Amino acid sequence: MAREPKLGLALSGGGFRASLFHIGVLARLADCDLLRKIEVISTVSGGSIVGAYYYLKLKRLLESKADREITRADYQQLVREMLDEFLAAVQKNVRLLTFVNPVKNLRFRRPDYSRTDRLGELLDELFYRPLMGPRSTPVQMRELIIQPKGESPGFHPERHNGRRLAKVPVLLINATTLNTGRNWRFEATRMGEPPVDDPIRRELDKRMRLPRPRSYCRLTPDQQDIELGHAVAASAAVPGLFYPLSISRLYEGVRIQLVDGGVHDNQGVQGLLDRGCDYLIISDGSGQMDGERNPGTSILSVLPRANAILMSRVREEQLEAVLAGIEGREACLVHLRKGLEPESVAYYDHARRVIGAGAPRSTTLAGQKTAPEVQWALSRIRTDLDAFNDAEAYSLMCNGYFITASQLPQAEGIWRARGEVAVADWPFFAVAPLLERPTEEYLRLLRIASFNVFKIFSLYPSLAAGCAGGLTALALWLLWIYRDALQRPVIDPASVPTWGEAAGWVFGAVLLAFFGRWWVARSAEQLGRVAVALRRPGLWLYRVAVRVILPVLAAAPLLFYLKWLNPLYLRAGEIHRLIDKGQAQPVRAVMHGVPSSGPAR
Repeated sequence: MAREPKLGLALSGGGFRASLFHIGVLARLADCDLLRKIEVISTVSGGSIVGAYYYLKLKRLLESKADREITRADYQQLVREMLDEFLAAVQKNVRLLTFVNPVKNLRFRRPDYSRTDRLGELLDELFYRPLMGPRSTPVQMRELIIQPKGESPGFHPERHNGRRLAKVPVLLINATTLNTGRNWRFEATRMGEPPVDDPIRRELDKRMRLPRPRSYCRLTPDQQDIELGHAVAASAAVPGLFYPLSISRLYEGVRIQLVDGGVHDNQGVQGLLDRGCDYLIISDGSGQMDGERNPGTSILSVLPRANAILMSRVREEQLEAVLAGIEGREACLVHLRKGLEPESVAYYDHARRVIGAGAPRSTTLAGQKTAPEVQWALSRIRTDLDAFNDAEAYSLMCNGYFITASQLPQAEGIWRARGEVAVADWPFFAVAPLLERPTEEYLRLLRIASFNVFKIFSLYPSLAAGCAGGLTALALWLLWIYRDALQRPVIDPASVPTWGEAAGWVFGAVLLAFFGRWWVARSAEQLGRVAVALRRPGLWLYRVAVRVILPVLAAAPLLFYLKWLNPLYLRAGEIHRLIDKGQAQPVRAVMHGVPSSGPAR
């Protein structure tokens, strides 16, 4: 009997923007009864946060109902519950919560504890642990092993999925190791770098190799209890924003340092290819690089721009290879800018005539029902782990749903594998009228959603004016209180050096620099030993100053923001404030024109 084609799902990185976009994709897959057929889920960064959440919900479903009892409605209900619960956790503002606990901030002085470790704890407390029932201990990777109801002990997805209607997928949480620059995967049974089996890749890649242990059981006791929250935090540890997550005492003389999986493969596609998937659904909620008319030329501008160019190139190469149908694979790509045309910049010919279209040419996909200006704005929403209000979240979900609905029928093999299509009454359909016919207030909110900081002041100008006035009044009050001290001379006039003394000091400084250079050249070895001796206390002082003092000082204002300003931000995105009741549409009207054929042939 021929093997049934294996279906894989990739959830890209992109912070909570990508997480919320993926929920819309999952909702459409549930409506098409395709979630039951997925055998591999490969996740990165924001995709890992929502992918692990979905996997725990799925684990509970598969272990509580027999294969034949599971229906499409079960998957729809799963995603429906997940939508509300996940968004409620997102709106607590995970990014700021990593700083507001004074006790945890004091632990940042230790070399084995950082913001990334704190992020892992928060992900466990807010997202994953509540799904596992009342407990006080973190969820471990080994707890992700699914033992489906009705299956004999020793069930293995890769060997036994063929006899099931509701497949048990394998979850791959992707990070990147700074030690070798390769992909690092966390799974329910093992972790490590995937082996390099391809002879061409082995010939090209001559870097140090880290052999992957066969299972957690073969590791030392302190390495067997890898926490799910920490695995996901490693996958989402954006370089420059979060410290690498460390794993010690796993390899001889090596300390593993893990960062965001997007550094290696931000779409998570390679995991699906390595697991032999024939059909690939790629949900890409990552940010795509925009063109710049006048890019900065300073070092601080060129370095991040060069990194963005490199990541864009990797993304294009990866997706081009998959979409070309290599080795008979078929892929359905769903991404935030699907159907949009980029701006074409005019140029001058020899007669100084303007040639070429200067304005963007944006179109809407058939059945997508999202205005081009809205889709552009959604694709530029910040890549962050802060709070997203209802309008931002529902818009990303609804847009992901519509793009998936328009793209799935174009992947013939995947579309044929679907079950009966039945559209559920998803809450995010409430913003569908705004996606199709946006108001100016709604577009303004989406434009502000691209800001990483000061969003609250852009939404409430009166609040910004009040804060500016308060700070100005405070500054004037301090100036008045300390006016006498400010009028005193900084240097006592009696201590001001004469011109002759100043010239002597300059001459002495020149001689000191000349002889100091000669002495350094002769004493380089001794200075090196001194530098090594001072390095440890220097690092300790750096950790205390940057990783302890600054977070401790920031805790109070951040708590104030979370208590008073974060609710204001969420209030600005309440759906009923943006849409009239007369604009609301029933599900059938929302889905008019979207492919929703019946059962597969």
